[in-house]
Amino acid sequence: MSYTAQGLSNYTKTYRNKRTGFSIGYYKASQMKALYPQKDYRVAGQIGAGVKKNAPDTLTYNGKSEPLGEYKKNPFHRTAGYVACGEGSFIAVKKNIVWLWILILLLVLGLIFGVQYAVNHWDEMFPDVPAVASTQPKGQVDQNIVEGDITLSTKKKIQTKGASIKLPGITTMHFKAGQTEQEFILRNPEENPCYFKFQIILDSTGEIIYESNLVPPGYAISKFHLTRALDAGNYKATVKYLTYSFDAEQNPLNNGQMKTTISVE
Repeated sequence: MSYTAQGLSNYTKTYRNKRTGFSIGYYKASQMKALYPQKDYRVAGQIGAGVKKNAPDTLTYNGKSEPLGEYKKNPFHRTAGYVACGEGSFIAVKKNIVWLWILILLLVLGLIFGVQYAVNHWDEMFPDVPAVASTQPKGQVDQNIVEGDITLSTKKKIQTKGASIKLPGITTMHFKAGQTEQEFILRNPEENPCYFKFQIILDSTGEIIYESNLVPPGYAISKFHLTRALDAGNYKATVKYLTYSFDAEQNPLNNGQMKTTISVE
């Protein structure tokens, strides 16, 4: 079957086939959506990508013919627009987008190989650079620490990758009412590769009522001052552990926290 294309003045794009010399304007897909919002038109066939050269049907215009194929959807061919060929009838103009799929495939393969390379060569790409800082801690070690020798000399750099950090469990804390000075042991296990900073936070208000300075592994704080005195009663609270590498860099590590109850008497 042959169809005759209609050359309309409001076409905005042009289809050309250098091999056949066929040329005709067409509506872009966006124009068709505006002209026919209800999609009340018929697609009689297609020209362009995916149509065989020896197709029995043709689309004619100005004495030139173009092979015409059955209209069908194909992920490698997009519908660029439509040529009018009668009242409510159109021929779809197909464009080849195989190149787009090849590009997507190359990008996906590049991403896969890139991730695999990064995983296999992470240590080479991002080596641990020794610190140039002093071997003394740059943060302030808490003056209330007890146990062991408090004259500290830390390494320039230690390896914390893959190391585990132990957090002491604290289910209940007993404080004295009406005074800021309290006695309670907050300790940093000696096998930890990091400094601790302790924060005690009231859950009801988010208020930090105590924050320590650095506590090295193997040390503890047994006496400290709250920011304010507490009245007698029970308070839901959180003990937050801020961790820093036990070296001159003191890089922040993973933090942790424990829920507890403060019993004030």
